[in-house]
Amino acid sequence: MRKYSGGLIFSSKDLSGFLGCRHRTFLDLRDQEDALPQAPEDEQAKLLKLKGIDHEMKYLQQLKNSGLQIIEVEKCTDPYEGAGRTLWAMKEGPDIISQAVLTLGKWHGYVDFLRRVDIPSDLGNFSYEVVDTKLALNPQPKHLLQLCLYNDMLQPMQGVRPQNMSLVMGDSTVADF
Repeated sequence: MRKYSGGLIFSSKDLSGFLGCRHRTFLDLRDQEDALPQAPEDEQAKLLKLKGIDHEMKYLQQLKNSGLQIIEVEKCTDPYEGAGRTLWAMKEGPDIISQAVLTLGKWHGYVDFLRRVDIPSDLGNFSYEVVDTKLALNPQPKHLLQLCLYNDMLQPMQGVRPQNMSLVMGDSTVADF
């Protein structure tokens, strides 16, 4: 969660945290009012973050090498502006949208990829489905929760609920749901 425009906005990580430990949410809320002491990020966490970025970039390169039309959403600090950029990209209709930003009310999310599918929507004779990359070798419940939340945010943007969602796992296998 983070402060935005006089209030708070939430992500799938906040939802997972709440479901796993409500006290964590209490501490996160308290930290928004008064910064709590933070443990320094350990070397293993830094390495995992870098490996995750590398995995995502390798998958993006694989998509580019396959000749797909790709729009990469330019990063910005305002999630609602990012969602506007994502909607513009969706209306352009590329095969893949990279670094999509989704919002719905006080929820926001940064999606690795949106993949165009031949299912009619408010956008035309196509719509999009969520594809996210994960270092894990097997899907975990928190991954599916994240994808479901992304689907909830994607639905009003295109006028149809995505029928499928996918994870590209750390060994490059794809898990479809």
